[in-house]
Amino acid sequence: MAHKFVRTLVVCKGNTCRSPMFEVLFREALTESGYDPNLVESAGVLREAAGKPANDKSIVCMDRLGFNLRGHRSRWAGDLDLSQFGLVVCMEPEVVDIIKAMKGVNLDVVTLAGGDSGIPNPYGKEQDEYDRCAVAIQKAVEGMFTIE
Repeated sequence: MAHKFVRTLVVCKGNTCRSPMFEVLFREALTESGYDPNLVESAGVLREAAGKPANDKSIVCMDRLGFNLRGHRSRWAGDLDLSQFGLVVCMEPEVVDIIKAMKGVNLDVVTLAGGDSGIPNPYGKEQDEYDRCAVAIQKAVEGMFTIE
């Protein structure tokens, strides 16, 4: 049985690596499943990263999969009305904690992608770490379309 999808925010630290990749992959999965791809957005918890483009290595990953991140600009989650999201998917436990402390978020809708430790952060690492991250994100997205 598939989920009834709601407006979803995907969050990592800077919104330049993991969450933009997750956003485009989730949009594609929503489209393929007949849902509105505009239900998903992404942001980061580092205010100083707002306005930055997607990381070059994330762009390479998504290019290989047929997606374009070149127009992406990071956003700070604190600039958003978090009460408008029915699901907030965080990339790691630390991000969950930061999001839960932000004003307006419904604590019941915050979740962690990729299991207990989340999706590993590839920032500052080699391309192969970004590629592994993309695979982990693909698995997490696929998992959002099934209910155990």
